[in-house]
Amino acid sequence: MAGKVLVPISEHINRLVAIRVQYDIMGVENIVVARSDAEAATLITSNIDYRDHAFILGATNTSLPPLVQVMYEAEQEGKSGDQLQAVEDQWVKAAKLSRYGDAVAAALKAKGQGNKVAEFYKAIEFKSNLEARSVAKKFGVEITWDWDLPRVREGYYRYQGGTECATHRAVCFAPYADMLWMETKKPILSQAQQFSRGVLSKFPDVMLSYNLSPSFNW
Repeated sequence: MAGKVLVPISEHINRLVAIRVQYDIMGVENIVVARSDAEAATLITSNIDYRDHAFILGATNTSLPPLVQVMYEAEQEGKSGDQLQAVEDQWVKAAKLSRYGDAVAAALKAKGQGNKVAEFYKAIEFKSNLEARSVAKKFGVEITWDWDLPRVREGYYRYQGGTECATHRAVCFAPYADMLWMETKKPILSQAQQFSRGVLSKFPDVMLSYNLSPSFNW
């Protein structure tokens, strides 16, 4: 119940390809719709795909022990329910979680180089974390940041979803689908516009669809 868990972009693409192959085997025509629930996502199963790296959260305070260790020790002390949640909340607050790019951007601003932030974000677009670190060095920034420390007990990585993230994933899915679909929990026009503009700037002929789930508010 901690939130929506995504699979890596590569795994989702494999599923889209498998769907298309199955249609070919059956000799039928159909429409493949690639849906993204990334707007509300909080976790991802793996960091294996570099295209997901920009949205994985890491601890900027790396002096802390891993969260799973802290939670295990709290359970051994007999804590449960709200007590365990309080332990996790306290750890997360102390860890100062951030996307790697955002952490570097904050460091640039702290150095009085806020004018370079947009250039930095552009330089790391669709780059792996390793490549982003290399780019940051060229901008004169080296920070401590660890995406393993905040992992949850199932091994999932913490993830920052949102409209930007949904747009990013839809762009990756576009070559493998006939239609792209973003799911949202509220009818916010600016979100639909951001998604549309972001995707169509890369794939101007792709069909888009949109849905909001009133069930979230029932």
